[in-house]
Amino acid sequence: MPSPATRSWSVRSWPAVSLAIAAFLAIATTECHRPALTETERHGQEVYARTCAVCHGPNGEGYAADQAPALAQPDFLASVSDDFLRSSITSGRS
Repeated sequence: MPSPATRSWSVRSWPAVSLAIAAFLAIATTECHRPALTETERHGQEVYARTCAVCHGPNGEGYAADQAPALAQPDFLASVSDDFLRSSITSGRS
């Protein structure tokens, strides 16, 4: 039979253990159900990595010295039109 100290520790730690298990299951479930990328999306990732990430960073964080805006920012995305983005992506920028 466990000692009273051991029993007390396990009762107090149960919420933390439960939370850890729930977090693990949530992350594992999310990762398992992520849809596979389409061929177009994979191609877009390759093009971005090869030609855009040099200035904008691998995660779209931007680079001020090259005047490359952070592409992954909601403020930037809200301030430009779809046509501007489409033109910049297909034709590039000066």
